[in-house]
Amino acid sequence: MKTKVYVTILLFTFIACKKHNDGVRQDNEVWLHNQIVEPYQTKISKGTTITFINKDPKNHTVGEMKNTFYSGKLKPGDSFSYTFNDTGYYAFYCNYHNSMIGQIIVK
Repeated sequence: MKTKVYVTILLFTFIACKKHNDGVRQDNEVWLHNQIVEPYQTKISKGTTITFINKDPKNHTVGEMKNTFYSGKLKPGDSFSYTFNDTGYYAFYCNYHNSMIGQIIVK
């Protein structure tokens, strides 16, 4: 009986200490995490909606270089969606972390 209790406690301890798994990124999602944008480049068709999701414990933003769209502050767990109705190249960045850049190519 004691062995089962110890094994159960050990199992729960292992699960509680395991690094948080963000799950699997879905199509048309862009994740902001670990000071990077994932994926860095996304190719989509005109009319597609992309959802930017903050998977970090830090705040981020998503701003297009030509001011086509801007998310405002995205707190941890927040998301922002934008529908790309025009073809073209859209470069975006995070106001808080200049290393976080990405691009959407719409055909």
